[in-house]
Amino acid sequence: VGDLNHKFGNLFSYIERKEIENSVIIVAGDCGIGFDKEDFYTVYLKKLNEDLKEKNVTLLLLRGNHDNPDFFKEERINFSNLKTIPDYSIIEKYEDWDDDKTFQIEYSILCVGGAISVDRMDCIAKDIVNFNSLKLMFQGLSNEELLKMNTKSYFPNETPYFNEQAFDELKEHYKELNLHFVITHTCPSFAPPRDRNSIQHFIIKDEDLVDDLKYERKVMDNIYKRLMDDYHIILEWHYGHFHWFNSEVIKGIHFRLHKDVGYEVDITEINGDYKPYFKE
Repeated sequence: VGDLNHKFGNLFSYIERKEIENSVIIVAGDCGIGFDKEDFYTVYLKKLNEDLKEKNVTLLLLRGNHDNPDFFKEERINFSNLKTIPDYSIIEKYEDWDDDKTFQIEYSILCVGGAISVDRMDCIAKDIVNFNSLKLMFQGLSNEELLKMNTKSYFPNETPYFNEQAFDELKEHYKELNLHFVITHTCPSFAPPRDRNSIQHFIIKDEDLVDDLKYERKVMDNIYKRLMDDYHIILEWHYGHFHWFNSEVIKGIHFRLHKDVGYEVDITEINGDYKPYFKE
């Protein structure tokens, strides 16, 4: 599923309309987690977790740029059927008959979050305005106390990162097995979008933005290269972040860009019946 942007209600309505049961749904970032205090999510998502449990649906949340990375790194949301997952998580699907998960993995998914916010200058300005408003309202409090009260809309550690150690451990674990799918928030440089025409108004007021965006995509390039170097035959690469839809085969991999969640949900089913894609 593409960018959720806190529209959990829309997603669950879709689950009900389509009568989805006995499934795992992975959100490819921008879940909208971390803009409110932690207690809010404990209360708000607890009810959703119970609704998901009734349908035997598990919702796994991968971080985007509009998420607080700490919620994912520390797995702060960890209900039975609704969880934030850290970068370089591996989701394994075993054969239906393998209840003990000791025999054959049907397929496996690598999940890596993070991206650059093209609107980060606006977000930073908003955070400063909110902080100054709190300072006027609560003049007896220290800056540290005010910062704890202030909700953030920009997180400096939003950038994806290449984790060499994670790949080394992955290589050791998957000596005779293959990763089949990749889910990220952004994508490699050779996947669409391949230009920056739609964000020129952000580039004008952020002199470091282009270099940081190049770095973001370079991280994804490094992930792709390492997967190829380790001989994983990736069938599909799913991502969000760019607020539009695209589907094409590049270098033998089906790259699928998902739209944001609205009334309708751009959802793709992953199952074990896939065969590798090849360029003609």
